[in-house]
Amino acid sequence: MILKKKLEQVAILLLACLMVISTVVPVKTFAANERVDQDEILVLDTSVEANDTVAPGDEITLTVRTGEKTKLASCDLYIYYDKGQLTYVSGSGKTLTTSGMASLNTDNAGEALLSYMAGNNPANPGELFTIKLKVNDNVTGTLNIRLEKDTYGIFTGDTSKDEYEMEEVTPVITNNAENIVSKLPPTDISELTSKITEAEAIDSSLYTAASYQNLEAAIAAAKEITTENTKDEVAAQVKALDDAIKQLVKAVDKTALKAVVAEAKTYDEALYTPDSYAALTKAVADAQSVLDADLADNAENQKTVADAAQAVKTAIAALSAKGDQAALAASIQAAEAALAREDVTYMDETKANVQTALNAARALVGQENATDAEVSAAVKNLNDAVAKLVIAADENAFKAAVAQVREAFKEEVYTTSSWKAVAEALKNADAMAERLAEGQVPAAEADKVLTDLQNATKGLMEKATKTEDLTKAIEAAKKLDESHYTADSFAVVKEALAAAEKVAGNLNDSTQQQVDTVVTNLNAAVSKMVTVTTDEKTGVVVNGLQPGEGIRVDDKSKDKDTVAGVDEAIKNAGEFANAKETKILFLADITPEVTENADGSFTITIPLKADQLKYDAYFVGHKGADGSFTWQAVTPDADGKVTFTTKSFSEFTVVGMNRQEESPNTDNNQTSNSGNTGSDNNTKNASGGTINPVTGVPYTEEEIGNGALQAAGMLALMGLCGIAFYRRQRKAER
Repeated sequence: MILKKKLEQVAILLLACLMVISTVVPVKTFAANERVDQDEILVLDTSVEANDTVAPGDEITLTVRTGEKTKLASCDLYIYYDKGQLTYVSGSGKTLTTSGMASLNTDNAGEALLSYMAGNNPANPGELFTIKLKVNDNVTGTLNIRLEKDTYGIFTGDTSKDEYEMEEVTPVITNNAENIVSKLPPTDISELTSKITEAEAIDSSLYTAASYQNLEAAIAAAKEITTENTKDEVAAQVKALDDAIKQLVKAVDKTALKAVVAEAKTYDEALYTPDSYAALTKAVADAQSVLDADLADNAENQKTVADAAQAVKTAIAALSAKGDQAALAASIQAAEAALAREDVTYMDETKANVQTALNAARALVGQENATDAEVSAAVKNLNDAVAKLVIAADENAFKAAVAQVREAFKEEVYTTSSWKAVAEALKNADAMAERLAEGQVPAAEADKVLTDLQNATKGLMEKATKTEDLTKAIEAAKKLDESHYTADSFAVVKEALAAAEKVAGNLNDSTQQQVDTVVTNLNAAVSKMVTVTTDEKTGVVVNGLQPGEGIRVDDKSKDKDTVAGVDEAIKNAGEFANAKETKILFLADITPEVTENADGSFTITIPLKADQLKYDAYFVGHKGADGSFTWQAVTPDADGKVTFTTKSFSEFTVVGMNRQEESPNTDNNQTSNSGNTGSDNNTKNASGGTINPVTGVPYTEEEIGNGALQAAGMLALMGLCGIAFYRRQRKAER
């Protein structure tokens, strides 16, 4: 009916056009042999290639054009589309001639009527109509678009000579809108992916199995969703996962129960008594049933789990380790061996204790349910009893040992004090012998008595047998006159004499070594006594002089003459021929050091002051018996000391010299010198004793400690004015 109506409309349109044409252009006809080749009459072009894809919301442009050789006169064309897939957007028609007309009717959804009439002037091929269609939302799959003819006419004949006519023909239609597919764009599933990750991270052990199975099913369904699914499908699955998570039912906490069951399974059945291990096995089985149950978190189920855990703990605590049968057997064997000894006799009581413990231990042999505590106690009791076995002493052997000591050691040979310990030990030995005669005595007690006796004999000391030298030394010391010696040296003699007299008064308790020692000490003290001598000229008391010796002190008035003599000697000495300046440096406030050597010579060290260390060269002058000086070059050491050696006691001086080519800064004040000495001036002699620089003989130990003596020696030397600092002479020479 619709097609008939369209045909009527086209007919009317054509009639009107013909009427117009007849008034303007003469009607022309064409010969039948001049028809145009109709290989391609009509073409439907699309903005999307056939077999290509679009997405919902995309627009597709449809263009209807004539073929390259087509002489279109008129046509009614329909473009059909699925209105569920596509929606009309816009369209337009175009005339290819000045007298033509084109119309587009889109009143009916799903179709577009294209009507065209060329008029009387056929045109070249070109575009007739253009329409735009939009792909509806969420539309997927192949789009249904097609072009169909309703009426169709072409010009035939020679159109160049205006000799043509219109003829209805069956058109050849090329439709390239085939197989266009609409695909949804990739759906964003990141939220779903995140939700899946969240769900998979949930610890299944925290929830009931039933509720977690629902979550697992939701996870599996969610993993089926891809980017090709719709947003609604994705959102629905996100919600399904979220609901499954919210609907999880928290399971009762079985952590502690699992831990105690795991611990229980670590206990080796072979190590425990059958009865105690059977109780543990049952408790573990009951606990495992609770673990396997799908229990929600509530007070009742919490108690069930706690009770099961406590039952396992109780069973573990009640486990009784099997007794060590090997240790038990070893202890029994050791006890039996101890009782079987024939070389000793035990105290009766200790032997009975072993037998009692042995019987108790034998009763546990082979008992599977004998606990470790029971077996260990039996082993300990038996071992303790064996350890406490006491060997009884042998009476005969003890008496024989004591008799041997009495025979070997006699009281009269040893000192009274050393024999006292032996006498006490023999008394104890006799008492032990009486106990042994009355009954059993532990061997250790008897052995101690013998050991004490033997140790006492080790301390025995024989009496002295030679005392003649002691008597002589005492008698000689008593004859000494205390007034002839220094108090300190004589005090030593008195102390040694007292010690000697004490030994002499108790010879029965004195050893030979004690006698010899006091004799040696007394004789040494006597030999070291220091005599007391007063200098005849100065009245200075000097200790330690040998008989017939004294000191000599020069008169201070000789200083000027002595210095003048030194100056004259410097002028006459060839050593000073190149001298620009000379100066006597050995002054009274300088303390020389004198050391007596083994060969009888003396090494003298003179320390110089800082202001005296400014010279090119230094010489020591020694005055001989004829009054002349002998000069010896010396060099100060790093400490500013000059050292020389001499075998004679006389006058000495030190001279500093500057040579002609140098001009040192010197001190022109010449001062007489003195051999000033102090405590540092006391030097060691060849035997290691300290030399008295006044007397030339060693100090005694008492003198060294006597500050007054040192002061006396210094006073004496300070009187040696000029350059004579050390001299000693026999009294006969004075």
